[in-house]
This record gives sequence, structure tokens and C-alpha cells, in this order.
Amino acid sequence: MTRLRLLPFLAFAIALALLTLSLSPHPSQANQPLIITSDISYDIRPDPGPVHVSWQVSVNNNDPETVERESGTILFYDSLQLPILRGSSNLSARSGPTTLPISIDPSGDGPIVTATISFDRRLFFNDTYSFSLDYDLTSVREDSLLITPFYVFLPAITFGDQSTVSILTPADSAWEVSLEPADCAGSGPVFTCRSSSADQLHLAAFAEVSRPDAAITTPISTPLEGVDVTLTYFPGEEVWAQHIQDLVTAGLPVIADLYGFPRSGPSAINIAERGRQVILGYEGLTSCDIASCDIDISPIADDVTALHELAHLWSDIYDNRWLAEGFANLIALKAAQHLGPSLIQGSTNPPVRTTLDLRLDEWGDVAYLIAATSDQEAIEDAGYDRSFRFLTLLEDTVGLDILQQTNADIAADAVPANSRRFLDALEDAAGQELGHLFLEWVFPDSFAPVLEQRRLARDRLASLTNAAQAEALDPGPLEAIQADVSAWRFDEALAALDGAEAGLQLYLGLTGRLASLREAVQTAGLPFPNTIDAAVAAWQFSGLEQTLSDAETFLSAYLRARDKVDQPRNLWQRLGLWGSDPETSLRSAAIAFAAGDFTDATANSEESYALIEDAGAAALVRLLILIAVLTALVTTVAIAIWFRRSRRGFP
Repeated sequence: MTRLRLLPFLAFAIALALLTLSLSPHPSQANQPLIITSDISYDIRPDPGPVHVSWQVSVNNNDPETVERESGTILFYDSLQLPILRGSSNLSARSGPTTLPISIDPSGDGPIVTATISFDRRLFFNDTYSFSLDYDLTSVREDSLLITPFYVFLPAITFGDQSTVSILTPADSAWEVSLEPADCAGSGPVFTCRSSSADQLHLAAFAEVSRPDAAITTPISTPLEGVDVTLTYFPGEEVWAQHIQDLVTAGLPVIADLYGFPRSGPSAINIAERGRQVILGYEGLTSCDIASCDIDISPIADDVTALHELAHLWSDIYDNRWLAEGFANLIALKAAQHLGPSLIQGSTNPPVRTTLDLRLDEWGDVAYLIAATSDQEAIEDAGYDRSFRFLTLLEDTVGLDILQQTNADIAADAVPANSRRFLDALEDAAGQELGHLFLEWVFPDSFAPVLEQRRLARDRLASLTNAAQAEALDPGPLEAIQADVSAWRFDEALAALDGAEAGLQLYLGLTGRLASLREAVQTAGLPFPNTIDAAVAAWQFSGLEQTLSDAETFLSAYLRARDKVDQPRNLWQRLGLWGSDPETSLRSAAIAFAAGDFTDATANSEESYALIEDAGAAALVRLLILIAVLTALVTTVAIAIWFRRSRRGFP
């Protein structure tokens, strides 16, 4: 959406008007005291006829320099200049039954011109003069002034020491009416204005009258593939509608290029000419849901506003208002410069510069601006101004291409970015620290410690990541820390970094032993333990030293056993190993080692070694057992033979 720009423009127009309003063409001094009272009626009821403006003016000459004399220099007033709205017709002035001459000075820009009413008599000191001024407004389109049969927007201006402004509007509920007070007191159709001098111009109110049910809706072409666009406008605004069509056709591709990523919003876009009552007092308003995007544009809005609202079709990647509005302003102004004056009408100036030090994260949500307080208007103006100026500063600092890359990265994440996420993505794309700028423009001063924590966490994580890459370590375990940093949970992130950095230092102190172990294991023809690789991959370094010690103990035992097993064996050793297989024990040891069971692996290795080492003793034991068995057998046989023979000796 875009903030209404009428007030700054009208202030400029009023200033120009005051330069031209001369209450006394004849007295030598321009600030002679006159007392001017006026009653102004703005009849804005399109059904009966055109807008009609009627002034009832009373002038009291309180200037002692204009005392009537019979000789000498004679000073008097014989005319008065009044501000009227540009595009008037059927202009007339009368004093009683007398028609008064009127001359118009149409020079200058803006909605106000000056009308000089010539009196039908001279006005001397203490004289009073009354007259009326009437004119119609039929079909007018100027900055801050639009008159059509179905839509009227005008500044209800007044003039003089004291004035009363009455605004007549349709009673029919089919018409939407908005009266927005400005300089004068009042909260309805009547406004009262007082000033300290007669030559002061006031803006009593903005008056808007519209007939939404009379609007025409038609489809229009668009350069965006797969997108259907409709345009709704008031009857008689065909030129406006065609111009919007031209802006859509030429502007959307430029806006897409400037953002740096393709639009991915709803496929239906509805653009409508709306009254400010509907669009909450803004010049434009864009809202999107799952099915469609609705772009409402005030008939008095300039082309930059229209481009701003079209740019909001890309705003769904932002979760902060300042990002959406700031980028819409930045992109709209760049698009207007690209499209050039052959297409772009109206002002292409940036938002009005303000002095309010609004931190952008504290800019509130969209508010109803009609009849807003001066404080509310100041906050809105500051939000638009500072968001645009900050993004311009960022563009100057990192370049438009980095802003585009940041937008593309955020769009790829498919999660709308708030100020924190945008800062992270911007620094990632730019490769430089920008937190100090965000502290100045976006975050409150109390955020300084948080940003310092953020800087420390990001720097330490980056350093740790680089160290991990240099050591070919798996960066996966750092993802949890990255998640804390991305979520701005810096206490948790810094604590985790303490542990990870300490673990890395421990690992770096063990890399020599680990490399030696890996080489020795490979030389031995063994599979490397997956538990050690898993521990290193998971950054579980606290028990790594003990693990390496256990693995080294196993390897020493295994190699000793392997050497023993591989040595030639004599008959005596083979006899001792009869029924035993040291190779089987070594295979079991290798399997246990690969699985990380170093205790069983070492035990199996020692068992294999012991089988061979003790083979001689085992052979002797077995021989003795065999001799014993044979001796017992022989003895048994001998006894049996003796016993048999003994029995034969008896009858």
C-alpha cells in the first residue's frame, strides 16, 4: 500500500497561491489589516448535477491608510483574489444584483488557481463589502482533484480570518462518502476555520464521494504467464483504465527483473479503481489470499503508486511491513525511471523525508488513516520514508545484485522473512557484516547486546565450519548449531559452540594417532572400525582418546598373534594344536574389531597367540595322556591274560 501524498502537495500548492494573493493592489503596504469572513458550500451530489461551489464573502476594511480624502494620495481596495479549484465552469460573482468581473490566473500546477473579483465600488477605511462567488466542476482530473459522474475527490479549501465550510453529499446509501478533516475543526459536513490573518488559506477537509456499484469490470492482458487480470473502473474513466493497462503490460516484466526472482502468487489478479474509504485512506492497497490478489488504487493516485501496488505482488516473501513497503517503493521508483516519461505520469519523487527516528521493526500494522491523528500520520510517513531510505542505503552498500540475490534466496526458502531472517540472508549473500546498520535503522537500541551475540555466534560458527572443512569432517553435527543461530537462540548456540570447539581441539590433537592407526589397520588387512568413523562423523570426540588406546592395544595383540600364526609349525606343535584352529580365533578378532568390540577382539587375538605358544606343552600333555592310556591298556590286558591262565590251572 502507499501513503496518501496529497498533504505535502497541497501545502506546496497553497504556498504558491499565497504568493499570488494580493488583497490590495493600490496601498503601498501589502499587509494592511482586512477582516475577511467567508461561508463556503461544496455541493457534491452527482445525481442532480455537477459539483457546485458557492462562496459568500464579507470584507471589512480595517486599514487606516485607506481613509477617504478629498486630496493627496488616495488609497483604497477595489478587488480581492480568492483561491478556487482548477477546472471551474459557469463562474460568476455578484454583489447584490450587480454582476462582478472575474479574471482567472491559471498559471502554475496543482488543483488551485486564483480568481480576481473586481468590486463595483471603492472600499475605504471602515467600509464593508459583501459578494458571492459561484462555479461548477463537471469533469476535472488534476493532482489531488478528480471530478467524474461517479467519483469525486476534492480538497475543500477556504480563505479568510474566519470561515465556515459546508459539504453536501448524497443521502442515497449507494454512494460512499468520506470526509477527512484537515486544518479545521469539525467532524461532519460542517467545518469551522479560524486564522490569525486574512490572507491565510486553509484546507478544511478532503471530500470523497463514489458509486462503487456503477463500476465496470473487464479482463485485461498481462505478460505474466498463467495469470488472469481484471480491471474495474468508474464510468467515464476509460482513459485511466487504458493507462493502467499500459502500466501493467510494460511494468510487470520490469518489476520482476528488479526483484530478482519470479512471482509465485495466486493466478488471479483484480485491479480496481476504489475510493479512499475502501482503501483505508491510502492511495493504494494490495491484499492477497490463496485464490487471488486484489489491488485497489485511488483514482487520484499517480503512476508510481500504481507501480508500487503492482510491486506488492512479490511482497509475500516478507513478514515485516517495512520490507514489503520499502521494496515496493524502491522497485516502483526504479521501474518508473526505466519506463520513462513517455509512459509515466505524475510525480516520481521518493517518499517525503521525515525527521521522526522510527525504528522500522516498530512500525505498526496497516491502520485506518481517514481522520487519523497527526501522530499516526507522522508514524506512517516515517515508515514509508525510512524503509525506502534504508533499502537505498543497503543498495549503495552492497549493490542491487546482492539485494536481488537475497530476495531470491528468501523466495527459495518459501518462508516469509522477518527483519532477522532478512539480515541473515543479506549478510550471507553480501559476505559482510551489516548488523550495525540494522541497529541504526531497524532494531531498537536495546537490541545491541543481541546483535553482538549474533556476531560472535556467526563468526565462531563460520570459523568452526571452515576448520571442519579443512579436516574433511562431516559438517552435519554443526547443523543443530546453525539452526540455533538461524533462530537467533544465541545462548544455546554459544554454549554448543563451546563444546564443539573444545571437541575439535581434542580431535586435532589425536589426528596423528588416528592416521597412524588407520594406516596400520589397512596394512594389517583389517577393516577399520565403523564405530570410530561414526564417532568422528558425529563429533563425539570426548571418548576418542580411550577408543584409540583400546584399538591400538588390540592391533598390537592381533599383529603379535598374526605373526605367530603365520610362522611354520613342526610336528610337535601340530600335535599340540590338534583339534584347535588359531586362524579361527584371529578371524573372530577381526570381526569384533570391525564392529568396535575391542575387548573381545583383543581377547580373541590373545587366545590365538596362546594356542600356538602353548602348543608344545599341549603336545607333551597329550603324549603323556596317550602313554598313560596305553600303559593302562597294556596293564589291563596283562592282568586279563594272567587271570585267564590262572583259572586254567585248577581242576
